[in-house]
Amino acid sequence: MKKFYWVAFVSFLFVNANDIDAIVNKRAPRHETFVYGEENGTFSATLKLFYMARIYDGNQTDSAAFNGGGIFKYESKTFHGFKLGMAYYGSHRIGGLYTRDEGIGTFMLQKNGDDIHFLGEAYLQYVVDKTKFKIGRQQLVTPILKKIEERLLPTVYQAATVKNKDIPKTLVEVGYVNAFTGFGSRLSGFEKNERMWGDEGVGYIYIENKSFKRFSVRAQYVRSLSDTYMRRKKGTQTLLEKKAKIKDYRYFDFKYTFLFNKNIHLRTKVQYLQNTYYREPDAKALRFIATVPTSKINFIIEWDRIRGNHIRPWYGRLEPSSGKGCSIVFKHNRKFRLKFRYLRVDTLTEKYIDDFVEYSVNLKYKIDHRSTFRTIVNIRDQSSVAEKLFHEGKGGREDRTDIRIVYSWNF
Repeated sequence: MKKFYWVAFVSFLFVNANDIDAIVNKRAPRHETFVYGEENGTFSATLKLFYMARIYDGNQTDSAAFNGGGIFKYESKTFHGFKLGMAYYGSHRIGGLYTRDEGIGTFMLQKNGDDIHFLGEAYLQYVVDKTKFKIGRQQLVTPILKKIEERLLPTVYQAATVKNKDIPKTLVEVGYVNAFTGFGSRLSGFEKNERMWGDEGVGYIYIENKSFKRFSVRAQYVRSLSDTYMRRKKGTQTLLEKKAKIKDYRYFDFKYTFLFNKNIHLRTKVQYLQNTYYREPDAKALRFIATVPTSKINFIIEWDRIRGNHIRPWYGRLEPSSGKGCSIVFKHNRKFRLKFRYLRVDTLTEKYIDDFVEYSVNLKYKIDHRSTFRTIVNIRDQSSVAEKLFHEGKGGREDRTDIRIVYSWNF
């Protein structure tokens, strides 16, 4: 616990130091130019100090890490529509507060405990009229293929994409992905993930439309391009053909805002996700979110249901279950946000993997236009049946608490 207090104290010092810096440099630019000036390109960075602890109530091993790092990026000046970009991604253990073995379970170090460091972005981009072509290592921002920023580093993809905005208020994007860096870029490089997608990667199409006032819609279809992959038989050089797991992902959502009068309105969002498997039953998930915003407080309710098989977002897996929750968000100008969330998930399977109540606190303070301080605490209380099955080795999970303290600085 002393280690936790030490990390919190260091984070406090960084926050207050940058408050002073914000006063002195109110008009500092967001991006510093590269060594030879903006005519040769721009250099930017997203840096973080990140503390995380995962604490279990039972016999599982706790994990904790205090890391520093982020993204250092160079992007060239546009030349006849062409632009080059590259970025270093790193997550490095700081000091001796926690061992490398303790840090493995936080997903901020590699599986063997080494630091994460690799060339995360390296792409060629070409823009003509309202069409953008991009090939290489890059971040993707779609409902299924996305950055997943829950650790120090986001997920990155090796891909070729084409985005077009010729249709008014509509984005059409098609792409091909053959490798990614895993959750939190833990792989410290790019892997194909053949067991899920097969040997040939995936292709996708994504459409977003905002033609109607107060209404928007998004849809994405992701399809594996091969149903098999090759694996060496253990202890030999013999190659065996294996069957991949996932055939496709289908996603759809829409948002609509109801206006009751000048001061009262309701924001709604409906999401649908389906996994089609090659050798297993399909999985379907439906989610509904409603938000009543005010100038100082937002009230949120949510409901979701997963049916059939377990659902696989781009990482992890969620068992068939029914969930409901509510949140309240306190806002003070544009700098301060404090969110309290309650979530209850009831399993629909005999293994009781996802059967819990979770309490969350999320505090976000924007120090200035460059830096942000954030603290997130999640307390997950599994049902007694889930804990019993876990200790018997028949399913279930243990109670756990996740603590994250993050200081971010962009320039």
